[in-house]
Amino acid sequence: MAKEEKRLLETEVTKEAIKDLNLDESKIKTVKRGMGYKTYYFEEVDKDLYVKVKRPEWRTDKNRQRMYQAMEKDGVQEISIEENIETFDLEIESSVDIEEEAIKLLEIEALYEALKGFSEEERKITQLIFFDEFKERKVAEIIGISQASVNIKKKKILEKLKNELKD
Repeated sequence: MAKEEKRLLETEVTKEAIKDLNLDESKIKTVKRGMGYKTYYFEEVDKDLYVKVKRPEWRTDKNRQRMYQAMEKDGVQEISIEENIETFDLEIESSVDIEEEAIKLLEIEALYEALKGFSEEERKITQLIFFDEFKERKVAEIIGISQASVNIKKKKILEKLKNELKD
């Protein structure tokens, strides 16, 4: 009898969920994703359940990739990062430290202002990696360059942002 394949399924969780659901701390890990850190609960599941849960995510990623490829094919060069700030939830919950939230919002505004000075390629890479959370390999496929080139450009973008946001 063949041994059933197991996979690790990650689920994003909040501190409150960890406490409320009494989750096993050994299965929780905080990782850097996109522009910040996220906490995930990792559970070992069989391959069928893993595929069933991940399939919608894979479809979304594939559709997003096709959209960017179609945009590229149609000659659409610009990805509007400003549209993201318009849909960004700027409402502050009453249980949150207002001063801390105000500082975060000012930092976000400064980030978007800094991105205006980027070249179109830099903006596209920034959008794909940090906002859409694509892996470098996927970004390389979409843009049509090597993964190593994406990595080098990402490092330059981060250095440029660091210098722009120093103030």
